[in-house]
Amino acid sequence: MLPDLASLSELQEDNFVLTQRCSTTNHEDYMTILMEDEGKASSIAQVTRRTRQKFVEILQLLDSAKLDTIGAASKTDLVDTFDRFQLWAGNIGAAIDGQKKISLEWRLRDALEIKEQIIELQYDLVEGLDDCRYPLYVR
Repeated sequence: MLPDLASLSELQEDNFVLTQRCSTTNHEDYMTILMEDEGKASSIAQVTRRTRQKFVEILQLLDSAKLDTIGAASKTDLVDTFDRFQLWAGNIGAAIDGQKKISLEWRLRDALEIKEQIIELQYDLVEGLDDCRYPLYVR
């Protein structure tokens, strides 16, 4: 079952960044967009919300195109991966704002390299989702 965008209303404000991300081709461009949007470097919570939104977008595109696969990826695989991502983000506090002590951001406040690696990994995930998305627009 797909998540309802209305229930993810806090993610809608990030739509500007997500729309711009589709036209970028490298990590530096992506990070520049994130920093311009917020006026500062992105937090883990911001990137996690954007990654979650990207999953929602690709799954909705699959539904609207009435497709069960994109290349080698099946809709079931994408839903399973999204569920795993949601579990990871919820269990580790990745989507919680950094001022709260239960957030991943707070726990990594002195470990900048690990924080950057988590953001990089989520960037890679978003890039992979964008790659899946491309064939839906070519149709």
